[in-house]
Amino acid sequence: MAKLSLTKYLKQFWRANLLVLFWTLIGALCLTGNGLASANILTALVAGNTHRAIAWGTVLLGLNLLWSVELGAYKISYTKAEQQMSIAMRSDIIAGITGNGYAAFHKQDMRTYVSWLTNDVTNIQDLGFDILMFVVQQVLTVIFSVGIMVHFHYSLLITIAILVVVMIGVAKSFGNRLNDASAAVSHGNELLTRAVTDILGGFDTLFMLGRLPLIGAATQRASRDLAARKNRYARADGHLMGLTNGVSLVSQVIVLLQAAILYAMHLTPVGAISAAAYFSGTIFSYLTGISANIMEMRAVQPIFAKFPVSAPAATEQAGVQMQPLRTNLALTDVAYAYPDTKTPTFSNLTTVFRASGKYAITGESGIGKTTLLRLLAGITQPVAGSLAFDGTDYGQIAGAELRRRIAYIEQNPYIFADTLLQNVTLGDDFTQEQLDHAAAQVGLDVVVADLPDGWQTQLDAGGTNLSGGQRARVALARNLVRGKEILLLDEPTAALDKASAQQLIDTIVGLTGVTVIMVTHHLSPTTAAKLDGIVTLAK
Repeated sequence: MAKLSLTKYLKQFWRANLLVLFWTLIGALCLTGNGLASANILTALVAGNTHRAIAWGTVLLGLNLLWSVELGAYKISYTKAEQQMSIAMRSDIIAGITGNGYAAFHKQDMRTYVSWLTNDVTNIQDLGFDILMFVVQQVLTVIFSVGIMVHFHYSLLITIAILVVVMIGVAKSFGNRLNDASAAVSHGNELLTRAVTDILGGFDTLFMLGRLPLIGAATQRASRDLAARKNRYARADGHLMGLTNGVSLVSQVIVLLQAAILYAMHLTPVGAISAAAYFSGTIFSYLTGISANIMEMRAVQPIFAKFPVSAPAATEQAGVQMQPLRTNLALTDVAYAYPDTKTPTFSNLTTVFRASGKYAITGESGIGKTTLLRLLAGITQPVAGSLAFDGTDYGQIAGAELRRRIAYIEQNPYIFADTLLQNVTLGDDFTQEQLDHAAAQVGLDVVVADLPDGWQTQLDAGGTNLSGGQRARVALARNLVRGKEILLLDEPTAALDKASAQQLIDTIVGLTGVTVIMVTHHLSPTTAAKLDGIVTLAK
């Protein structure tokens, strides 16, 4: 995928943007035509030519009516184009976030991604698309205005050109300051999103401890930081606008005086003075806007630069296609160490998990039990040793192929704010028979029968309207219905009472034709007796 930029989306939706450009052109013609008609009306009246004045007045009326139509049509066409581009941009950001593998996704937290998709997209709309279309209108209007000024006398073009060079030079001097300030505001939005999400997530804890004022304090602290960043941007932008507007006002006076001198020398009609006042104001005020707006548009690029581009690793795209597990999963001299640590979590680990066997991984906290599951799932890589699926090294197997065979279910499986059916199917098509069979395997059929709307029952985000055991059964069913033959379970009973935990474990251990490897802190003698093996990690 190409790097994200304004140009990419303008090209992608060129038809919609071409319609916007058409109405922008009409608006620029109406604006400059208005000034020309007014100047010619004045010239005709001074010359005593009433009929000519009325004719130009009629032209002026027609232009204004067309202008009113253009304003409405431009708004509609631009909004459609902007929303098409914004939808595509969010899709590309999501593709970049999710398309580079498990490790790349977890380099940022969810709050940063939310900020990208909300705050940053809004900033790009405001500082990128909105301003670009405004700049196009300004450029067209300036071109038409300069043409009309040349119509009155060529020397006006020379003066305008010199003053434009001065104005552009002034604007360029602020470019880097605006870029840096824009990037700082974008980062401040991320920090605010993180802070608010984090502190609100702890509401229950703060409520019970009588510390709810911390929510307001944390929000205010992050808000003040963002305000300071926005104020720095406003200072840079304000200095730019103040200086360029000062140059613009001086330039307008110079052109107006030149037009008056040309009239006094009988080189232009009296209407040229009116035209000079109108069009010099248009030209230099618009050039002021163009200079500042281009600097603001450049400030969008650091935002685009943050977004990753989807580039799946070679192991995700190609590799050996695997059949269902027939013999075993084998680890040979496997070692793992967390980044930036010298001491390995574990090393020289060699073990075998036979197909359709039921296994437990035990050991004290922090010993690497969850890490071992992640290694078996192929989402974490060992620093030494090898893992094999029926004798085939993991490195030779496509990541997608591993995930087609292996289910990794975390301690708190995620439940989406959707129906129970959608939480199991996740948009894939399954027959009712397949769904019912998967549900019956893990006892979810009983849950479905008890829910008010069965499979169509709406679940809350995180599954807050389900018990811990019910959430676990939903997660198991969504994997079994897809034919996953290897279940890697991280503390599946951690949030359950003893009776519910044993009931769920009995269900899991009783699954036929499925390899089960589960992490547990509390392995009862009853469960241990039903297992084919126990791997105990120790320092």
